[in-house]
Amino acid sequence: MSESFWKRAYRAVFRPSASHMTGRMISKMILTSLKLHPVALLAQFAGMTSLVTTFWQSEVSRVFLLVWYAFGLAQIYFALRYVRYFWQDRDRVARIRIWVRRWTALAIAAGIIWGVAGPSLMLPLSGISQVVTVAVVVAVTFASWPVYSCWLPSLTGFTLLSLIPLMVTFAVQFGISEALMVLVMIVSCAFILYSGRKLNEMVLASILTDDKNRRLVERLKVEVNQSEKARRQAAHCGRVGAHQRIDFHVGRAGVNRHANGIWSLRFAPRSDCAS
Repeated sequence: MSESFWKRAYRAVFRPSASHMTGRMISKMILTSLKLHPVALLAQFAGMTSLVTTFWQSEVSRVFLLVWYAFGLAQIYFALRYVRYFWQDRDRVARIRIWVRRWTALAIAAGIIWGVAGPSLMLPLSGISQVVTVAVVVAVTFASWPVYSCWLPSLTGFTLLSLIPLMVTFAVQFGISEALMVLVMIVSCAFILYSGRKLNEMVLASILTDDKNRRLVERLKVEVNQSEKARRQAAHCGRVGAHQRIDFHVGRAGVNRHANGIWSLRFAPRSDCAS
């Protein structure tokens, strides 16, 4: 019973909404998510800059802030490179496994960066500084989850890696009176994962509907072309038949004029419309 439960939980969290997704569908889902990627990257850059600016004059090591900021900028740089090369790759459907691995690696890297920020900036400080840290980390996570929802493993990795360290820090540092904050974080994490899966299903359904409509339109175009071709052939056969009847009557007239010494012989043109 417990094994069945864990299998269902694994499929609900890590497995994509449709296991039969083709490379073209996954490629379209990533392309859809890339339209929101600038918003997520801007939110991450603004969050990193605000945290470094806020804690620059605090007890937090400036070396740590600079190193953490550098890793964050590197992740943003590689994310931009990913967007650029993914758009330029004409064989991205055939190489979709490589692109999915890179996408998941970028999501995990972003999750680790924000997961490190939580405990590192909360433990040395107290009061309003901790509130700022929690607010920024949660805000960046909420701004980024729609982007990573196109591939559920990337969404799960980013969400858990960015929020779980914050939950653990709350549970270790504060007493029972502050445990409500941990509950709020757990609910937020569950909300992000649930919403991400639903968004994944909606995008997938939209892509499947577009593909179905495209196939119907192509089929309709083929049928219209065939109908138009048949109509033109029927019209052509009608004109050929009319010419044949005219030649037949003229030929009879020539035979009737034979008594007057006028010879007229006409042959009807051969046509494929006789059938």
